[in-house]
Amino acid sequence: MRPAFAILRFVIIGVGLIAAGAAAAAPCAVKTGSGFATFYSYVAGTGACSFGDDSATPVAAANPVDYAGSELCGSWVEVTGPLGSAVVRVVDLCPSCAAGDLDLDATAFASIANPAAGRVPITWHTIEDPLEENVFVQIRPGSNAFFLQVQPFATRYGVASVEYLAAGGYVTARRESYNYFTIDGSITPTPLASPFTLRVTDVNGQAMAIPGIPLSGGHLHPAGQQFPACDLLAAPAPGTPRAVALRTPWPNPLRRSTALEFALARDGDVSLRLYDAGGRRVRTLVSGALPAGTHRAVWDGLDDAGRRLPSGLYFCRLASGGDVDQRRVVLAD
Repeated sequence: MRPAFAILRFVIIGVGLIAAGAAAAAPCAVKTGSGFATFYSYVAGTGACSFGDDSATPVAAANPVDYAGSELCGSWVEVTGPLGSAVVRVVDLCPSCAAGDLDLDATAFASIANPAAGRVPITWHTIEDPLEENVFVQIRPGSNAFFLQVQPFATRYGVASVEYLAAGGYVTARRESYNYFTIDGSITPTPLASPFTLRVTDVNGQAMAIPGIPLSGGHLHPAGQQFPACDLLAAPAPGTPRAVALRTPWPNPLRRSTALEFALARDGDVSLRLYDAGGRRVRTLVSGALPAGTHRAVWDGLDDAGRRLPSGLYFCRLASGGDVDQRRVVLAD
């Protein structure tokens, strides 16, 4: 479940409109890049980011410049190549990759290019975690009252810093290249307390205090909360008009359904339509007035007559006034 302080959202399924909660959002700190993508056979749990279980989602290894000593670990990235886009989670380091390059797992690469190509030009930018989940804190095995290592994960956005609440106030933990944060005698007097409190700050500058964490090596602690969603329109993807912003459908490719999240800077008449590769309109998901804010539509792979469309490439087109944004989506068998 998303927290009660999530930004204003409307979920559009068919013609239904369901309102969620509302609150102000911080500007999105979007990291972008361009270079080349390659692919490799990733073995779950072996990435440089030290995530124990990362087998359920498409993943990527970042180049050393963008990896930045583990700063990109856990971030979700939308990658666009010659044939379409894919959403991946950064879990690994590609030491031989040049700045801007990403090494994708084979499934993700096949979503953006023909695998026979081997290496293709790409652009990419960070997005929010598309999964509905709360933050956890992993205590590294072997941690004790004199040397503690922690790892926040399942954060909606990348982690900027972790602080430990000591007797004199918060002290900043040391970030390691393998994506753990260290608290030891060089940072704060030991022995360390149990339970203890952490303050985690995301790349948008939003801070979350997580109290009551037991100092127990190997413990996985549920924070029971998530960072608020940031403002899409404050930092749109390269080339995206500021008045409207459409994120890449997720999942992509889709088999049963895919979510289309979009943001509007102002109230107005909006259309969200699907077109096939020949430019023929096949489905209208949204048509009418909507308020400013973030909205979400779901496409089930059917046309306006309720018929299953053939597999292939489709285009999602969002329009409001004179502003347009468009994304590609692949419908799979």
